[in-house]
Amino acid sequence: MLNEARIAYAAPEAQSPARLIEAHSPLVRRIAWHVHSRMSTAIEVEDLIQIGLVALVEAAQNFEDRGLAFSPYAQTRIRGAMVDALRRDARMGRAGMANRRYLAGIRARLEQEYMRVPSDAEMAEATGLEPKAYHAMAASSQAVAQESIDESYSDHALWFADLSSTRDTALE
Repeated sequence: MLNEARIAYAAPEAQSPARLIEAHSPLVRRIAWHVHSRMSTAIEVEDLIQIGLVALVEAAQNFEDRGLAFSPYAQTRIRGAMVDALRRDARMGRAGMANRRYLAGIRARLEQEYMRVPSDAEMAEATGLEPKAYHAMAASSQAVAQESIDESYSDHALWFADLSSTRDTALE
């Protein structure tokens, strides 16, 4: 019994996929909390854990023992799956996120300095940009909102109006 326990902890790579999954499932939780701490507003930690467990199962099934440890391989696959899911569901690109952080830092500094919310002109001056360029940067840092067509459709909205000439107008 003691010998089996030593083998289980000494060489988990030589085990079946089921044992690899069981032995490394706490790793998924740790990685999920680490990723969640950086992106807490984007996704729930339970969703990250679920994504990580699927990645762990795939890693255990595809792992080939070539003298390398399973743990680093699994960590890479788990973290990669979580990041891929975040990127797939992101409503903003990397540049937009960087602009958002940059503008939030400037806004926080100006709010502390002026003791009020800074105006767009003050923000443009603090960034060293022309007002038009500042507005473009601010617009690029806004997340894309997607709405259901059923919720936004209206027979009277100009967005959905057919502006092409009708047959009556062509006949006249």
